[in-house]
Amino acid sequence: MSDHRVIGLRAVELIGEILRAHPEIRSIHLFEPEPVPLAQARLPQDEVIRDIVTRGLALRASYATPFWDSVLVSCFGRGRAVLPVLQQALFHNLGQQHLEVEADQWEAGLWTELLAGLAPERMLVFSSRVRLHTGEEQHLPLLDFHCPASDQNKDLAALAAELIDTGGGFLLQSGDSYHFYGKQLLDGRALVRFLGQALLLAPVIDRAWIAHQLIEGACALRVSNKPSGSGEPVVVRAI
Repeated sequence: MSDHRVIGLRAVELIGEILRAHPEIRSIHLFEPEPVPLAQARLPQDEVIRDIVTRGLALRASYATPFWDSVLVSCFGRGRAVLPVLQQALFHNLGQQHLEVEADQWEAGLWTELLAGLAPERMLVFSSRVRLHTGEEQHLPLLDFHCPASDQNKDLAALAAELIDTGGGFLLQSGDSYHFYGKQLLDGRALVRFLGQALLLAPVIDRAWIAHQLIEGACALRVSNKPSGSGEPVVVRAI
């Protein structure tokens, strides 16, 4: 795979390039998460909770910190009144429609049909979990960054990815921030170590995203448009 040739590719196209570089991969996994309301809409609207959320949103606006990090900091000193906030912070979306796709089907362009058939309120998500021709399951290293997209933060995200994954990979702009796809396959144990190192760089890398990946035992990144309007992730740098 030519690193320079991938610049400007959409995530779905990059996956095809990665599959061609790994002929040992038999199939990949994707899923559509069930749409859920924003966290603010899932929380009670009593005075204490509204104040916590308002303070959290102000912190997020001032320091570009993730929503849940900002809101949880705003829980300090509130005692048991924060229970609904903690409950929602632990929410993990289990509603997923899973799909296993043969590598040659993807390379032949099946992704065009999947994207075309996607409802406007839904997203197509790529899983790190791949099946080899031997039957073994391995993972492609994936990362979801939180740092806001800018020239300086593109360098920051690339540097973080280089330090965590010395095998190299690709940085994609995902709208407001960045994604990373690594080149080298990992087994389950190596994936946990990879995510543990990524957690040490939070909030440059999204802390809550890492937590959900550990719960799932696999990483996942959006490859379609977001219902909110963010376009498909596009490769901006080879690492």
